[in-house]
Amino acid sequence: MSEKRPPDTKTKIALLKFLNIVIIVNFCIGIGYAAYRVFSTPWADMVTRRLYALESWTIIGFFSIYMALVYMRRLHQ
Repeated sequence: MSEKRPPDTKTKIALLKFLNIVIIVNFCIGIGYAAYRVFSTPWADMVTRRLYALESWTIIGFFSIYMALVYMRRLHQ
């Protein structure tokens, strides 16, 4: 027999999946924007270019931590 979940649990799961997708898309847009700014900034503005590179690596680092925390259980099954 399959166990049916109450409707509120299904709604919570759907909202968490949606939130997960929004967070992943937000990280991807941030990475893309920072990478674009790094490569489109002229060489003369090295300080600005390095700040965008630092922003890019920070976003990538936090995205990696988020993915590890969220998908750790799936990897160990």
